[in-house]
Order: sequence, then structure tokens, then C-alpha cells
Amino acid sequence: MRKIEIVVNKIKEWMIIIVSAYFAVMYCSYDLYTMLNRYALYVTFFMMCILFILEFKNIFQKKRNSLVISLVIIAIVFFTIVANSSGYGSLAILIILLFTMLCSNILNVSKSTIKISSFIILIGQIVFLLSEKRYYNTNIYGYVSFAMLPFSLAFLIGDKKVSKKKQIIGIILSIPVIIMSIMAILESQSRGALLGFIVFIAFMMLNNKYIKNSKLYSFITCIILVSIIGFVLLYVNMWENNVDFSIPFTEKSLYSGREEIWTELLKQFSDNYMLGVGSHYNIQSFETLNIHNSMLYILVIYGSIVFILFWILLYDTIKNNNKYVENNRYNKIFLSAILGMLIVSFFETNLEWTDVNIYFILSLIYCYSIKDKRKDLMENEERKIQRIS
Repeated sequence: MRKIEIVVNKIKEWMIIIVSAYFAVMYCSYDLYTMLNRYALYVTFFMMCILFILEFKNIFQKKRNSLVISLVIIAIVFFTIVANSSGYGSLAILIILLFTMLCSNILNVSKSTIKISSFIILIGQIVFLLSEKRYYNTNIYGYVSFAMLPFSLAFLIGDKKVSKKKQIIGIILSIPVIIMSIMAILESQSRGALLGFIVFIAFMMLNNKYIKNSKLYSFITCIILVSIIGFVLLYVNMWENNVDFSIPFTEKSLYSGREEIWTELLKQFSDNYMLGVGSHYNIQSFETLNIHNSMLYILVIYGSIVFILFWILLYDTIKNNNKYVENNRYNKIFLSAILGMLIVSFFETNLEWTDVNIYFILSLIYCYSIKDKRKDLMENEERKIQRIS
């Protein structure tokens, strides 16, 4: 039985490493991006389905309520595919996110796997930052420059148990990577990536005692998740009332076309609020259905019922990921990355884009992975005592 468990763990960890390598290679050149991006959805979907199947027993035992909610969401979306002409690709995207949330605090990835995966992404980021980026969508290369950074830092400065000399070398090497990332983000003029980077660095520098405060951290995550959709309503209202100003550090105006997209989608959604407009909705205000807000995507495409259930699952997943921050630098890096990526989702569908959402997926998994085993044993003993009493 023990041998089977070891083999299963090896399958899970090598799958994560291989998929990390796939996306790192994808951004080594634009030609590779155009070739490999065609299969990004299938690669991520396959990985999360395998991880879900291998962890199903643990998920059923420890996250039964979340599992039931996820299955209800999938059933509703299956129905809406017929009702509002959604595509199966949009269902696959949702399943990827649901399986990620179910596996996040169940799947325990080893430190060596995190280091190998992060090293591969570090090499991919360096090649990407040094490569020609003019052919990429500016929001894509701005976000990738930020989203790869937490993994690069995880490899360079994440391990607190290495010697002082190695820690100093890691800090020195991380400086040019950070500088190159900032330059790429500023060059892209992606406001979402810039704000995400700022939030990431701010939480990295924040004293652990504030992050460890469960009530405060739960409040912060709740405010961010509520604000993602609230920002859309505020933004549209400001546009309708002619409020405008320039974005600091960029040459962009406050409005860049999102206001027209969001206004149209909100109007259309008001007539289809239960099941959404579907992923095949023929948008009039833009060339393609690019919603530019991750939570609005869930709301408009899948409807209000799915949105509410998805929001509850996402909040429940991230509200407790500060549990190991005191003794675990990896936890703090990926916790900060998640919050930064959520800030980006005010402006982009980065949680759904299958060419970049791998970084959010891995951050959720890695954030919980290196655990304080002593603390876990104490909590298990407390649960046993509570059951007996």
C-alpha cells in the first residue's frame, strides 16, 4: 500500500513539473507561444483532472461540501451550454478552476518539486524577459512578467533552511530579475500587472503578524473578492459621469475600451441574469469576447447562481492560506502572489486565460503545500478530543 502511495505522489509531482516546463518553454519565443498556446487548455485540463482523480478520496473525506457545490456548478453549466449556446471550452475552464480549489489544500507537493518547478519557471522568465516581446498582446506580456516572478523568487529566496551564504547569493540574484520584471511591466503599460506587482511586493514586505491574523486576512481577501466585481460597476458609473484622469507610470487614460465592453455586457446580463449570456455571445463593442475582469467573466458567462457558488468556494479556499506563513517563506511568497493576481483580475481575465492561469493554479497549490507537520498533528489531536467529548 505504501509503495502505491509513493508511486501516486511521484505521478502527481512529475506531472506538475512537466506542465510547469511546458508553459515556461511556451514563453521562450513568440513562435513557441503561438504553437504551444493552441494546446494550453488541454494540458491544464488534463493535469487538473488527473490530480482531482488521484486526490478524490481525500477531497471526499475533507471537502465534501465544496465537492457537492462544485458538482452543482458543473451540472448548471452543462444545462446552460444548451440554454445559451456556451462552448465546452468555457466549461473546461470552469472545471480547471473548481478542481484547483478542491485540490489546493489537499494536495501536498514536496519542497523539492516546488524548487524544481520554480527553477524551470525562473529560466523561462529570464529567457522571456530577454526575448523580443513586441508581437505579444501588451497585457499578456505585462502579466507574464509579473506572474512568473513569485516562482523565480521562490527558487532564489524561498528556502529559509539553506546556509547564510546561499541566502545572500539568492537575494543578490533576485535583484536583477525583479528589476527586469519591473521594466517589462512598465514597458507593457499594463495597469493590472503594475498594480498586481505592487500588491505582491507590499504583502511580501508586510510583517507576518498582520498576515497571520486570521480575522484581518479573511477581511482583506473578502474585500478584494467583492471589489473585483464592484470595481466594474464603479468604473462604468464614472465613465457615464465623465470622470477621467491619467494612470500614473503609464501614458494610458483611465478608459481604454473596457467601459464600453462592460456596459454592453451588464445590460445584456440584466436580461439573462440566472444563466448568463454564454461564451458564444456575439459582442458588439469589441472584436472578440474579452471581458477584462475575472469575476465579471464568471457572472456574465455562467450566470448569478454559478457566480455566487464560485465566489463562496474561492473565498473559502484563499481565506485560510495564511496558516503556515510564520514558519514558511514559500507560503508568504505564493500567498502574496495570489493576492497580486487577484488585483490583476480587476482588469483582466487572468484567472481564466489558459495561456497564463497556470501561475494562479500553481500558486494556490504551492501556498498550502509545505506544511508545519507538528501544528497539523496538534490540530488533529484536538479534533479527536472534540469528537470524544
